[in-house]
Amino acid sequence: SELRYQEATNDAAIAQAEVAKADAALKDAELRLSRTKITAPIDGWMSEPLVALGSFVEAESGKPLAKIVQLDPIQVVYQVPYEQRLESLARSGVQSVGALLERITVQLRLPGGETYPISAHPTISTADINPDTGTLEVSAIFSNSALMLLPGLPVKVVSKIEGEEQTLSAISRESARTDSRGLFVLIVQPSGLVERRPISIYRGRDDQLLVGGVFPGEIVISDMEFQAVPGTVVTASGTRN
Repeated sequence: SELRYQEATNDAAIAQAEVAKADAALKDAELRLSRTKITAPIDGWMSEPLVALGSFVEAESGKPLAKIVQLDPIQVVYQVPYEQRLESLARSGVQSVGALLERITVQLRLPGGETYPISAHPTISTADINPDTGTLEVSAIFSNSALMLLPGLPVKVVSKIEGEEQTLSAISRESARTDSRGLFVLIVQPSGLVERRPISIYRGRDDQLLVGGVFPGEIVISDMEFQAVPGTVVTASGTRN
């Protein structure tokens, strides 16, 4: 009858509404379940959990659950004195920092003195100078399939500009000085002007150091008691490097 038909239609509509409600509840449960799983943005090695099992965590709290370290490839970050950057630009003849970075090859000396077998090119350079050290932060990415490089490992960065012969000079250990900006020596220019010159130490033997940044024929002040100030004019006497 028409009445029975109308009742059946109403029951069907109610049943469809119940199905839609259950489907919405299922999707809400699936969404909540998906939020219990966190997918890392990179591959790497994960630390021990920084939260205990059963702890209540929220995304808004900002508390890390664990640390993930990418080891291959790995990024090496080092400091370059700005004065050295200017000298490299002048010697290479290029007009931009980007062109200079493309011509620089970086190698690493491991703590034991061995040279890391893979070289790289610097990829990123900060645009600001650290006011305390006078240095720029530069980074290079190295292939690390053997996992010889690990986070926190202190390495010595040796860079060479393509097409430029690396000049090394031997100086006395007393000539090498250090301040908040790093290692340096005091050079006496032909005019008598004292110049602060950043250096890189490659090897040390007995009372001498083999360094980069000092060129043959230059006069290096080795007397530590002689308190010369960069920018002053002195009269040089003694042996040239």
